[in-house]
Amino acid sequence: MATLLLLSILVVNQAPNPKTEQAVDARPEVPVIATKEITPLAEPTSSFGGAVDAGWLYIYSGHVGGEHEHSSENLSPRFQKLNLADTSKGWHDLPGGTPLQGVPLVANLGKLYRVGGLSARNKSGEAEDLHSVASAQVFDVARGEWSDLPDLPVARSSHDAAIVGNKLYIVGGWTLAGEDKSWIDSALVLDLSQPTTGWREIAKPPFQRRALAVASHQGKIYAIGGMDSQNKTSQQVDIYDIAKDQWSAGPPLPTEGRMKAFGASAWGTGSPNNGEALFACGTDGLLFKLTEDGSEWVSAGKLDQGRFFHRLLPGPDRTLLIVGGASIKSGKHLASVTVVTVP
Repeated sequence: MATLLLLSILVVNQAPNPKTEQAVDARPEVPVIATKEITPLAEPTSSFGGAVDAGWLYIYSGHVGGEHEHSSENLSPRFQKLNLADTSKGWHDLPGGTPLQGVPLVANLGKLYRVGGLSARNKSGEAEDLHSVASAQVFDVARGEWSDLPDLPVARSSHDAAIVGNKLYIVGGWTLAGEDKSWIDSALVLDLSQPTTGWREIAKPPFQRRALAVASHQGKIYAIGGMDSQNKTSQQVDIYDIAKDQWSAGPPLPTEGRMKAFGASAWGTGSPNNGEALFACGTDGLLFKLTEDGSEWVSAGKLDQGRFFHRLLPGPDRTLLIVGGASIKSGKHLASVTVVTVP
């Protein structure tokens, strides 16, 4: 049973459809995006936390090793940072937190926030014993120290997070407790200016999805893709209006193939004063950009390869970073950190 519940690097016990990959590769009208490879991760990693703050790229834990191998040894203990202005000096080790996968990491005003995630209690070779966690922590960049935040009301993993203003939102996910699983139908917010007040539920999302991408854009929260509670991969996009405390449907992400937007990643760039854009990439190797009026997604070009459980993050000079993940073709984890020039 545990094999069928596997986390973030597996959708079903089937190999990626090669016909889908060939169809993507055969679309000559989609230009290949100009890219540059920079210092790779310490080892191939997927389903990790990633954030950028003040010109530094931060990577938190994640899944390493074989695709279907789940144990405490397959959770990276690493917490590292890379100076994007001078990558020649390589990665710097930081005080590690709890090794986890299916975990978001977000940055705000010199602090990094880790919320929930998935832990493995079994050793390699033992029966899988996987548990979502309820703990949350904040890392103070200047002090180089972790401290605790209020626990989540319910343990959660395979969710994602975004910050708007000084508030942290988490959406999606499920709770794993050994062979038991339960889908989560709530979304939460934490006021970072007074975190001791704890987590508060926002309007209930009209969906239950995990392995989704969450990003902020124009003061709203976008929940993109993932897998629903019927184990079907999704292209669905739902938008949370913070001011109205309500959800609405957005244009589906136009990915192709069986995986759709399972394990996708997204990032909203810019600010209200200098222009904003929302980018998302699913498993078909294509990068999409939301139109200014929010009515549809348009192609922003083709990536080097299809991947999932990676991170799409802001790079220097209005570029994007495509970090790690798992190759949709080979099923193997990736260590690459790719700088992408976007329109």
